[in-house]
Amino acid sequence: MQDESLITFDGRLRALIKERDLSAASLARALDLSHVAVGNYLKGKATPNADQLLKMCDILDVLPHWLLYGSGPRDRAELSSLILRTASDSAEASGLNGVEKQKKFERDEKVLREQSTAYMQGVDWRERAISAETKLSAVRETLLSLMDSIKPAEKSTYRSTILKHTEEKKS
Repeated sequence: MQDESLITFDGRLRALIKERDLSAASLARALDLSHVAVGNYLKGKATPNADQLLKMCDILDVLPHWLLYGSGPRDRAELSSLILRTASDSAEASGLNGVEKQKKFERDEKVLREQSTAYMQGVDWRERAISAETKLSAVRETLLSLMDSIKPAEKSTYRSTILKHTEEKKS
């Protein structure tokens, strides 16, 4: 049965901080965030953006998917162990003997490691793309809100320029 505290993101984060003998303040410093932001993560009031999540996972030595959702391998060591067990089970089930069985194990292990590396890189790129899109939206909204201080005659020109350039970057 899964520990109740590990069901939510904030519960997993609290457990990791305790396990690593950290404080919320030290995590906030390491992430270059305010203690209020980290406090909101710990209370379940907010979740980190993609960049902060990846940095947090590096600091806490866990995989992003596990920290966010509580599923899959918890860390790289667990992922490596899972790869070895899977390759070993596959080799055992193959019915091969000796050298051929060892070759199958090595081939399967290599493929699984390549797939897991590709997956982790894919997660990293997807998370970064989401983060970049969020930042672009924020910049566009800020620029559009600043238009209140621009002369009415110039507003449409600036507005169309802002929208044109930010839409081009999104696609």
